[in-house]
Amino acid sequence: QIQLELYEFEGCPFCKKVREAVIWLDLDVLFYPCPQGGPNFREQIKQRGGKSMFPYMVDPNTKIEMYESDDIIDYLYDTYGPGKEKVSSLLRAGALTVLTAGFGL
Repeated sequence: QIQLELYEFEGCPFCKKVREAVIWLDLDVLFYPCPQGGPNFREQIKQRGGKSMFPYMVDPNTKIEMYESDDIIDYLYDTYGPGKEKVSSLLRAGALTVLTAGFGL
């Protein structure tokens, strides 16, 4: 299985939600940092997906690429986990993101 790719940046709460899902599912992911004004990966995403919006996930195993944190989380749970109906309501609401941010996780 080839590593998933996640293009994101640290200060983005939507990116943080996806990182939380990756941790809960124990997935092997290659993270690409895309900070504001970053010269390395932002332009790649704009060319691939048509817009500079994050997070952006690439699954080389299924050839799926997508934006939108909730869609990415649903996809990850359906494809690599117990199904999207098992996504924690705390994760979906972003409550875990706020909680873990306070602990520096």
